[in-house]
Amino acid sequence: MNTHIAEPAFNELASIFALIHELRPHLEEATFFERIKAAQLEGYRLVVLYENGTPVSAVGFRIYTMLHSARTLYIDDLITTASHRGKGYAKQLFQFAVEEGRRENCAMLTLDSGYHRRDAHRFYLNQQMAMVSHHFSLKL
Repeated sequence: MNTHIAEPAFNELASIFALIHELRPHLEEATFFERIKAAQLEGYRLVVLYENGTPVSAVGFRIYTMLHSARTLYIDDLITTASHRGKGYAKQLFQFAVEEGRRENCAMLTLDSGYHRRDAHRFYLNQQMAMVSHHFSLKL
């Protein structure tokens, strides 16, 4: 099996939508393009792992500075399509993000994960992450 990791160009994102839609089922395709374009203007990067030319796993992240954590790489999205889980692809992309954070002189790597995503929590804990806070939100 032939795999490679790359950042797709904006005009290649249509082939990524089905993968992202597994993690974000509320997104419609048009909304996806609008949001990713806006996020990219804010520093968001999407990195995809391809298996035999097919996108099967992705990590989306950004880097910013916060008072409590200094320069931080924040993972917005980490997904492997259901049919390709268990092959270590998410781990490869997680390690890519870790190395990118180190390269960018980040002090922390952080992410939020929904309470119901127990398999994801197990994965994050296996990557030596710690649960350190609750995330609160208010719809505006």
